[in-house]
Amino acid sequence: MLEYYSTIVVMLIIMIFQYRHYRHILAAPVVYRVMWIIAFAGLIATGNMYYKVSIQICIVFVTGYVLFCIGFRVAMAIKFRSSNNVGNYDKTAGITMVADEMISFGKVPVAEKTTLVDKVIVPDTTLGDQRLGLNIVTGICVLTGATYAVFLFKYIKFDNFYNSLLNIRRMLKDEELNIPYILTILRYFIRCSLWYFSLQLFRITKEPVYKNREGYNARADLTARILIILASSTFIVVADLSRNDILFTFLPVLFIYTLARRLPDRKSIALLMIFFIIFIVFFVWFRSFKGGTLDDDFGEEGAQRSFSHYLSGPLVGLEEKIRSGDLEYCTLSGGGAYTFSLFSALKDKICGTDDTPYVIREWRKIGPGVRINVYTVYEWTGMDWGILYALLWQFIFGLLYGALFFGAIRQSIRSMFWYSVLSYPLVMMFFEDQFLSVSQSWLILIVICYGIFFICNRAMVKIRYITAKE
Repeated sequence: MLEYYSTIVVMLIIMIFQYRHYRHILAAPVVYRVMWIIAFAGLIATGNMYYKVSIQICIVFVTGYVLFCIGFRVAMAIKFRSSNNVGNYDKTAGITMVADEMISFGKVPVAEKTTLVDKVIVPDTTLGDQRLGLNIVTGICVLTGATYAVFLFKYIKFDNFYNSLLNIRRMLKDEELNIPYILTILRYFIRCSLWYFSLQLFRITKEPVYKNREGYNARADLTARILIILASSTFIVVADLSRNDILFTFLPVLFIYTLARRLPDRKSIALLMIFFIIFIVFFVWFRSFKGGTLDDDFGEEGAQRSFSHYLSGPLVGLEEKIRSGDLEYCTLSGGGAYTFSLFSALKDKICGTDDTPYVIREWRKIGPGVRINVYTVYEWTGMDWGILYALLWQFIFGLLYGALFFGAIRQSIRSMFWYSVLSYPLVMMFFEDQFLSVSQSWLILIVICYGIFFICNRAMVKIRYITAKE
């Protein structure tokens, strides 16, 4: 147990140092490491329930964290230096963009970002003519949510609630029905719409005036759209019955709210705790079912056992995979199928092959009577060229989060948006890889998000313009 305590202490010291340096509770090095510390604490609490994690794996986890922090710091330093070397900005050009977004002319000096909304040249048309994009996005969300709602009320049986939800999930994923791909795209569309409108609402409510001379209330309009999309999201989450879907749908909204409103750390921590308490309640409810019915013997011990399995099991799973020889520390025999799974999937579609690795991993024993099929973020890329190669990706992830965090704390809309969206794979690193293993899903998500930005940005420029001018 000494290695567990030592690992927790080292991680905690580094995390506190990172927090004191960046002064923000949502800085990626802080958020990233919290779950790992809890996972190691779970190993200590469970005693002999799992096989032992070696000191070598503990060193790997600490090294990966250090490399992530270095990458994060390097990206922050580069962005800071480049932001101070930007030349003169053409303020007379007719640019239709939301206040501080960087679209046509590259990087905007920080000094200009807070007042750029007053300098945007907006065509002299009524707001109603430009809200078509907002209405199209909201309409698609309403139709999708209504479809899911009808499907739910048609097939759900309240006397056998859990089993009926499982049957609905199987039907929605049945490839013979030829609808899972379309439903996946629509589900991503609703998520992106929820994130986009949440960001715009939380930003625009910082303005002192919400209503223009024509009686248009931007705050009420965006709030109504969010409530409609939220209802559609709820139907989809219930139909899919997935803990990951709940986390991926609503955690970015929480990050968006905290970043856009610039909440102090105490309030941010309180909101995060409330969110995770609600998530834990759902988790316990979900795990308390056995064979489709409520398990009366589940109790407090069962809840603790399930929690430790999901929190600490992946760490032991990685150890066992390395111990069995299926995963090495360094190898040159890998072909890159895991890292470049997106291109491998494309090749399979064209050539009719089946070389793409499966996202659902094989089951492995991690203790007496305990099995698991998730192996932390290091397993996926490590299957190509070993654990050392997976550690390199920690540095790359740090660069990505550092660049986005720099823009997010300076209220850049796109940086705030993507930093919040990527909060989900950041939190899930202790559990499994949610980056390269689902690269196809990320590609679809990126296309949908930028499509929504393109459709809605013209109206949002007008809304922010009239709000700021009144």
